[in-house]
Amino acid sequence: MKTIGRGHDYKKALIGNLLLHLSRYHRVQTTKFRARLLMQYAPKALEGTVRVTNIMRRRGDGAAQAIVELVKKEAYHEDKADTTERHSKNMASR
Repeated sequence: MKTIGRGHDYKKALIGNLLLHLSRYHRVQTTKFRARLLMQYAPKALEGTVRVTNIMRRRGDGAAQAIVELVKKEAYHEDKADTTERHSKNMASR
């Protein structure tokens, strides 16, 4: 994997700022590399699921861009609970 090349303090500050922005606005537009880096830390720090969508390359330098969205964990668990409830009802009716 490609490295940032600016030291540990820069990486720590970058991830912290991206996590802050993601927690406030639930959406971040950044480079693909930074999005993959954010995917490693966001689920643990924000207790949620992260969705990454690739978009067009940046016009100035051609860097690959991505949108990172925070998907609420509660919504995921509600959907999963509904399916398990339906499954148990189907099994009981057999």
